[in-house]
Amino acid sequence: MPVQLSVVTPEGPVLDRAADSVTAPGQEGEFGVLAGHEAFLAPLVPGLLHCRGAGEDESICVSVGFAEVTPERMTVLVNAAERPHEIDRERAEASRDRANERMQRSAGEVDLERAAASLARAEARLRAASA
Repeated sequence: MPVQLSVVTPEGPVLDRAADSVTAPGQEGEFGVLAGHEAFLAPLVPGLLHCRGAGEDESICVSVGFAEVTPERMTVLVNAAERPHEIDRERAEASRDRANERMQRSAGEVDLERAAASLARAEARLRAASA
């Protein structure tokens, strides 16, 4: 029996499908979910969410958010989610370059945590676009 995967952003649902397995970018490292998994809540970091099932593999680039897992369902609530074909590679490269530039400035001039988050998201988008 598959797990029902839902990916939702503030703009609305992005994905709702059955999956045999899901791999997500957790704050403590990548984790996998199968049907019947123990219930838990996990913070997510920017990265690739992979799902497999019904002979079809799918990847989505997700930003920060949370994953709620129950034995029958996985709900992913993130600020943004994009399929690889939706990603503008040039825009993602420009975002990465701007974030790297901000990271090079002195700590007093820049919010390093925000710059690091921007860099992580840009790098995740570039990985997704290359997949």
